[in-house]
Amino acid sequence: MIKTKKLLVEGDTEVRVIPYLMEQNGVTWMVEDQPVVHIEPQGGVEEIMKPEVISSELKATGIEALGVLVDADEDAGNSVGTHKIYARTIYQDCQIKYQMKV
Repeated sequence: MIKTKKLLVEGDTEVRVIPYLMEQNGVTWMVEDQPVVHIEPQGGVEEIMKPEVISSELKATGIEALGVLVDADEDAGNSVGTHKIYARTIYQDCQIKYQMKV
């Protein structure tokens, strides 16, 4: 199956919690026995923010949307800010949205 929508997260906790939060907020998690987004743990913010990780995900066949979720427990703001500049420079033809909540 082609995974058209992906969410990269830090670890297994997010993989378990996000579907629950979606359902509790009225967002359907499963459609025809398939998740609406494929959540993939990456092993920490350092791994997620590696340019080669984002680059390979964006180049994946069939990808329509790629999300990145990092905890606000450390210095994620600096990592996200740095990656935002990189993404806008490299992926000028992509629609890039950032939302930071604490």
